[in-house]
Amino acid sequence: MKSVDIRNLLLISGIWGFFVGLMHSNWQIAVEGGQFLAGLVHYSPEDPHFMFMNIAWTSLHQITALLLKVGISEKVLSIVISGIIAMVSCQAISGLVYIFSKSIFFSALFPLFYFLLEKKMPLGANYPIMLWDVPHTYGSLSLSLVILIIILLAFNKDRTAGFLLGLLPSIHIGWACFLYFILLIIWLFSEKKFSQLMTIFSGFFIGATISLISFLHFQYYQIPYPKFSSHIEKYINAFRQWDCHRMTIHISHPSILVNIIALLYSIYNLKQKNIDQNNQEIIYKSMIGASLLGGVAAIFSHFPDQTPLSIYQLMPTRLLNINAVCLIACVAGRLNTKDFRGYVFILIASAIYFLGQTTPFGLTVLIGFGIFLGLTIFREIFSKHYELWTNKFLHYYLVKQIPIILLLIIHIQYIVCNISHIHKFYLHTDTVMEAAKKMSGKLLTSSDMTLIQARTQCPVLLYGESLDMMMYALYSAPRIDKILNDIYAISLFDLPEKVVNKGGLTRYIDKLAWEKRSHEEWLKIKKKYYITHVLTYANYQLNLKLIKKNACYALYEI
Repeated sequence: MKSVDIRNLLLISGIWGFFVGLMHSNWQIAVEGGQFLAGLVHYSPEDPHFMFMNIAWTSLHQITALLLKVGISEKVLSIVISGIIAMVSCQAISGLVYIFSKSIFFSALFPLFYFLLEKKMPLGANYPIMLWDVPHTYGSLSLSLVILIIILLAFNKDRTAGFLLGLLPSIHIGWACFLYFILLIIWLFSEKKFSQLMTIFSGFFIGATISLISFLHFQYYQIPYPKFSSHIEKYINAFRQWDCHRMTIHISHPSILVNIIALLYSIYNLKQKNIDQNNQEIIYKSMIGASLLGGVAAIFSHFPDQTPLSIYQLMPTRLLNINAVCLIACVAGRLNTKDFRGYVFILIASAIYFLGQTTPFGLTVLIGFGIFLGLTIFREIFSKHYELWTNKFLHYYLVKQIPIILLLIIHIQYIVCNISHIHKFYLHTDTVMEAAKKMSGKLLTSSDMTLIQARTQCPVLLYGESLDMMMYALYSAPRIDKILNDIYAISLFDLPEKVVNKGGLTRYIDKLAWEKRSHEEWLKIKKKYYITHVLTYANYQLNLKLIKKNACYALYEI
């Protein structure tokens, strides 16, 4: 595998991925952490949002804070981060495909195809697979970065892989722990040369040094809170009713089936004599490690009370998501060779994508892959006739380009449908958010609103959409419970059915209570929580002075 080909692949897929990310720009949550560190928004230590930011160590906050301080706007930062997330995702998936297909063009085109299929048939275990088009910076970037590190090791880019391994804890400590454990097991049972490990370590040392500096900076500014022990179990049990990322994974869950297939598929291929030892072996071993550790996490999900809190907080079942990406990419790359089944795979998968827009997707998948399985069985039974027929068929040059032609058609359709999103996000100005920017004081947001701080530079009392952050800062639980009771008319311990396992408040769940609230009651809330303005959806009618309203939002003054 030529080094120049690898560079070209990562360059092409990276540029295309960045462009795809621009087409799906989102406000990024990492920007809010940057605002906090840069001092652009101010919270008191008793505010839940302060508690969340105070406990969240990631260099993404520090980098965005620095860029905000030099004058780059929150919107521009969000656009760039959206592009970077998609860039890393495309590089990771295209690298996986290339290891097996050896086709730069096909590999570079495949990530978008996978993204579209996964959106129609989500395979994420508790935690969704977010390649791009999401505001959740940490989770989306980190999963792709983990896969990219494995790919770089497979490409023998040991120093670069080592650098990213060392840097990973400062980006997402949870994913770093998972990947370290997988690679440790692999290297304990492999025959890696000492010189190769030293090359990895030389890069790791530089990345780890940056992570250490980042951590020391975080520790220096972190405010210590008293250790929370009073009724901790009561709050953890209440949180489990809200949580959507640590639920029980049942044997029937699609991610379990995917990981069982990935495990068997990897073991089978490792035993084949024709395996490319320098490239494919670490991919298969990583898939085995992710399957086994993910399986253990799925078992422990049935016993949350017996799972150590530090492990429970890390959402270990998302380990199952590694193979939801790797298996499909590996199979696609492996089939896109001389075997005619590779063409049938892409043809059927393309049909699934297009037909899935108008017909029940599950039925389309069942029929499509039934045909693919039938063709595979046909080959095993009539191998000689199959080879003779397919060799004649594949003799024609145009036939060999079927997968690429189909992928190009899908890419053209995608660009036509989404190219306008770039200028829409960048040029759109929300009049309500602009009005909120001019105010001073703390903002109260309704139901499932999020990322309002990034858009307005206003401190926000509580994001009802992201109450799952409470698990990382358990000392915030009593304060959150008080806010939910006083303002949202919801108890942390007695949930409405609509919010069970939703991770936070659902849209409009507070609408009735807020519209019934008198002006005098709002004044009491203002005095208690130092709130000056209330931001709601446009269809709310509050007993407060309306400052600004548009088709989406309404801003009120208390």
